Amino acid sequence: MKSISILLVCSLMIWCTCGSNKIHTENIESLPLDSNQSPNDKILEAEDCNQPPYDKIPEADEFIPLQIMPEMIYEEVPTYPKWAEQAGIEGTVWIKSLVLKNGRVDSALVEKTSGSAILDKAALQTAYKNRFKPGIRDGCPVATWVVYKVDFAIH
Repeated sequence: MKSISILLVCSLMIWCTCGSNKIHTENIESLPLDSNQSPNDKILEAEDCNQPPYDKIPEADEFIPLQIMPEMIYEEVPTYPKWAEQAGIEGTVWIKSLVLKNGRVDSALVEKTSGSAILDKAALQTAYKNRFKPGIRDGCPVATWVVYKVDFAIH
């Protein structure tokens, strides 16, 4: 029996601005103030989310400060390559994917190889089918890189 598991690593760098009261608003007439918010705090409007730094596409090694990390909401499980399964080849591939503001994967690369090119290729091809809730910075969705692992195991 074979099994393939995918784990989204949440140990990506997180930068929290606890106490930040900036929120993204879309078609919201009025917002109640919480106990830490003053009337002078800036409310980000929808058009602000299309301005720097919220519209930037980061480099693969660039740190992006986020309050909320991306979350995988649809996980495509890669097909175990037949000849790798028959040969008893197992391994773990670490994939790094660029998640856009809309939650789609724009690009992906092998962050750490399984040692088997065929397993790496299967995991990489599947990466583009995964969907995410995007990372959030100052209330705006932003593009950011995520790293997760894909395990190929024969049971």
